[in-house]
Amino acid sequence: MPEAIELQRHALSPENPWPGLDPFDETDRDFFHGRTVESGELLRLVRRELLTVLFGRSGLGKTSLLKAGSFPLLRKEDYLPVYVRLDHAEGAPEPREQIFRELQAACTAERVQAAQPARNESLWSFFHRRDAEFWSAFTHSVTPVIVFDQFEEIFTLGQET
Repeated sequence: MPEAIELQRHALSPENPWPGLDPFDETDRDFFHGRTVESGELLRLVRRELLTVLFGRSGLGKTSLLKAGSFPLLRKEDYLPVYVRLDHAEGAPEPREQIFRELQAACTAERVQAAQPARNESLWSFFHRRDAEFWSAFTHSVTPVIVFDQFEEIFTLGQET
């Protein structure tokens, strides 16, 4: 059985400012240019609406726009972007569990204190609880923004499972 080859992405630098086919990540924001207006518009929509949908053809840079463009702006305004790409493979945890895991990982990474979901609690119930508060290390109230990337897969790949 041949060994799996693990491709590792090289860190971006002034000499190598492109991630190739990979999206720009939040750590690449200094190399991500030309989408300032779109990043600001997404921030404006998130501030104003409970649901914001960004859609477009594959390969247009939606993930880069979110991660390298909008996420840094959201963090500056006490939002907590929570990046979620659901796993629809056989045996994968249910979507609710995957979302809670990503929320917990984002809280841990950003040192945000948050209430914990009760066993088998729905997302709706959790986010509408009186104690579902999120506090930064600087005692600022933080608002989670759940970002589903490739959400259309719930209708395509998700149908199979």
